[in-house]
Amino acid sequence: MDDCKTKRKSWRLEMSGKFLARTSAISLALILAACGGDDASAPLANSGSGNSSGSTGDATTDEGSTSTPETKSIAIGINSGSGFVDGQVSASTVNLGSGGKAYLEVTVVDQNDANSLVTGESIEVTFSSPCLDNARASLSANPVTVSSGFARTTYTAMGCAPQDLVTATVAGAEASVVLNIAPPEAVDLVASQPQPNSIAPNGQSIEGRKSVSKVTFTLEDESENGIPGSTVNFSLFPADTDLKLTQTSGETDDAGQVVASVEAGTTNAVVRVVATTTSSSGDTISTTSAPIAVNSYIPTEANFSLSIDNFLPNAMNIDGVTVGVTISAADRYGDAIRGNTIVNFTTSNGSITPDCELDDGGKCNVTWSSLATREARPIIYAYTQGERVTSGTDCFLPTSTCTYEPTTVEQAAAIVQSSSDNVTVSLANTSGNEYCATTSVVVRDGGTTASVVPPSGTTIEFTATDGTIINESQASKTIGTGSALVFETGLTTCVFAEANASPEGIPRLNVVVTPPGGDIAEAFTAL
Repeated sequence: MDDCKTKRKSWRLEMSGKFLARTSAISLALILAACGGDDASAPLANSGSGNSSGSTGDATTDEGSTSTPETKSIAIGINSGSGFVDGQVSASTVNLGSGGKAYLEVTVVDQNDANSLVTGESIEVTFSSPCLDNARASLSANPVTVSSGFARTTYTAMGCAPQDLVTATVAGAEASVVLNIAPPEAVDLVASQPQPNSIAPNGQSIEGRKSVSKVTFTLEDESENGIPGSTVNFSLFPADTDLKLTQTSGETDDAGQVVASVEAGTTNAVVRVVATTTSSSGDTISTTSAPIAVNSYIPTEANFSLSIDNFLPNAMNIDGVTVGVTISAADRYGDAIRGNTIVNFTTSNGSITPDCELDDGGKCNVTWSSLATREARPIIYAYTQGERVTSGTDCFLPTSTCTYEPTTVEQAAAIVQSSSDNVTVSLANTSGNEYCATTSVVVRDGGTTASVVPPSGTTIEFTATDGTIINESQASKTIGTGSALVFETGLTTCVFAEANASPEGIPRLNVVVTPPGGDIAEAFTAL
């Protein structure tokens, strides 16, 4: 026991000099164990390189004792026990192709427990590398949460070269491996859609309509990974236009992408960008973009049209009845405006989609909906920035010398908020054998009322009793959706009819009006 006291005293002297080597600490632990401990001593923690006491739970030592969280010293590497190698990551291969894979594994051990696997508790192992940070490589799982002491993941190269240092980290301990990755071989150039694919002539740009289009090209290897640092040359096809490239070559970025910019000229033209590069093996790789159109100028006043799919909706006193509205626009040459032009809408009653963008056919669509109906004939108004001719003739010809000035091009149209309720019809002999029926419906219009045509889909049917309708093809009609009836106060329909030569009763002509909903209206007159 006196010898133990001497050894304890010697250790305290070493501590007072603030020096404790790893081997000394382990030796001291054996001394204290052999001597039965010391009431002035404290348990050791975090001995060894790259260690941390971040783990929780107990681990059983080879001698059957229990290692507490405070005495656990985490390390990661290869294998465990006497075969443990600290600081290394096991890889199924360290030599990968440009898109190759490697199976990575590390073990998590307790150095204070003879490098036994740390099990029975969840531990998170995080992998990192420069290529992972730049999205030039990926892992099947990261971080990896384990309770068995083994952390496994699959590394996939995605064009990173020539090396990547992969580091695994847990509780302050680290392990790493260097992967050698073959440089990627370019096999394909991929063109994105031009943005935008339709541009205004040079000097004619307005808000929302540019005179420059950009095309992004991606240089890919066989695994579709981008290849950085390669020169790509650009040209235009056809070459005999007044469009031009802002630069004739560029270098691919970390994602393997390079951008070509095309500036419009002053005339109509459609061009494509041709991109060409050379692979490391000397092969020429080329691709051509989708077309870029210089769709001459902006909408012109003479070529701006508003159309409506139903001018007579059954909408009075009903919310949410919809009407389709279409705008068609062309430029000074009659060419459809191919996109990138915004048309705005308003309405005097109801609700309407506030704007739409012209498509490649120079058209766009919005929806009007009935809402708190209070107008018999609400107005739908469409407008955009455009131009109008101020002088010249035959302006549709590219060789013309017409002059233009900026203006707001606009169109307006009225519709009828009709109703199936309270439809009326009258029938009268107008002259000779001609009989005409007039049908209408009264709707509210602000603080007053208005007489309008019944809604589209309303049918008008004539029949004869003890008589004959001479023009039988006109005996049945359906009210359509056209604009001609918007400002009419009613619809008049006529037929020719006569009494039979030997009637059995009183000859008469009948008419029945059937709206899409609501009550049927009828009338008759003697023949």
